[in-house]
Amino acid sequence: PQRYAGTTLTSVAVADTMSAFDDTVLLTAGVRYQMVNQKSFDTVTQARTSEYDADATSPLAGIVIKPWQNVSLYANYAEGLTAGTIVGPGFSNTGAILSPYQSDQQEVGIKVDWGTITTTAALFQISRPDLVQTASGAQAYNGEQRNQGLELSAYGAIVPSLRGFASATFLRPELTKPIDPLRRGNDAAGVSDLTVSAGLEWDTPWVPGLSLNGRVIYTSGAYLTDANTLRFPDWTRVDLGFRYATLVYDRPITFRFNVENVADNRYWL
Repeated sequence: PQRYAGTTLTSVAVADTMSAFDDTVLLTAGVRYQMVNQKSFDTVTQARTSEYDADATSPLAGIVIKPWQNVSLYANYAEGLTAGTIVGPGFSNTGAILSPYQSDQQEVGIKVDWGTITTTAALFQISRPDLVQTASGAQAYNGEQRNQGLELSAYGAIVPSLRGFASATFLRPELTKPIDPLRRGNDAAGVSDLTVSAGLEWDTPWVPGLSLNGRVIYTSGAYLTDANTLRFPDWTRVDLGFRYATLVYDRPITFRFNVENVADNRYWL
């Protein structure tokens, strides 16, 4: 294998959290300075073929309000600088590095601790440039992709020897500012609109320290391109494993064994 790209990410952040009303209100504010340096190289000669330098100063802010001891309401805002995509095979500009881009995120949510079970719900929106294939066959950024979603989750102890979790994310990956006006409102390519996962871990009664676990992941289909004419099918994956905790020479040791995709299903990632 020969080197074809290199990325250096540097970040400096300053933040502070202030509390009020006996810690029932927490306010976080800060600023982050990010730098991205990307280089691409010829895989035969190792000569540098392109380079990008970018930097950005981004704010971040969040607030948590606890109207009751077991309930937290929160909201946050953040911006970030992301390294540009390295164009893979199949495009006229294969091997090129696209310029870094800025994204922003807003989120509001609630977290409730019911004792042995904790539940969360969050509404979020992430805006970023859209990645498309141009008429000339090159890969490039085009307009804006706005991901709006709802995320629900629950986790904790169902009974003393059985723990579980479940989560679902509903997503709308909408193209809001495409160059082609006919694609306004379409879904962004390669982004699923529903992801669901659930899992259990059970402490076996016959072998102390032995726990069995399993997980199921479901992902809905996604479009191949922004034209939304061809869609990948949905898929489901099952993972199984176990965990064994014991003492070896009075030292706590945990052994884990996991198998992902036990049915050996093929799926689009």
